[in-house]
Amino acid sequence: KALGVQYVVEGTVRKAGNELRITAQLIDANADAHIWSKSYTGTLADVFDMQDSVSQAIVDGIKVQLTPDETRRVKKRGIDDVDAYILYLKGVNGIYDGTADELRKGLRSLEQSQAIIGDNALLYSGMAWGLYMLVNNGLGQEEDIAACEEYTKKALTLDPELPEAHAMLGWINSSFLGNQAQAVKHFKTALTLDPNSENAL
Repeated sequence: KALGVQYVVEGTVRKAGNELRITAQLIDANADAHIWSKSYTGTLADVFDMQDSVSQAIVDGIKVQLTPDETRRVKKRGIDDVDAYILYLKGVNGIYDGTADELRKGLRSLEQSQAIIGDNALLYSGMAWGLYMLVNNGLGQEEDIAACEEYTKKALTLDPELPEAHAMLGWINSSFLGNQAQAVKHFKTALTLDPNSENAL
């Protein structure tokens, strides 16, 4: 009731070596009743296919009809390489830790990910967030502000629909440029693309 949601997805991911087991269940929040529960097994190399299977099962379970554009967004993958994706997750985790050491480790992880897959919108957006956090925490310099803006522009050039990059533009306009009206515009764009974007909310 507090969140105003009709459905809740619960689940676990277990990893042993290279083996993965995902369990997921879909719950009707209003009736407090299970709609379905499934398990998926595979290897790390299968993780994206498993993710697609879980997403499709959720769509089927709530019997929603997706538009072609919504279907495209559900199946969209920001990073296709598993090793690069793990480095991306480590990088983002370090950035949101916020301490000087973890921020710099996070940025290094993103750079390592980029060394594997090259230009990537999600990675550029992550790097922009890392530099923003450095500056916001008093650890960065003027050149970091410029690099933050440059990475955000690169991210949006590669993927104009990336909500993380639009949220970043919001923060750049709010914190660095003092343009609150433009910041709100970018935050709203990010929320249109991803209503659950924490950074935009």
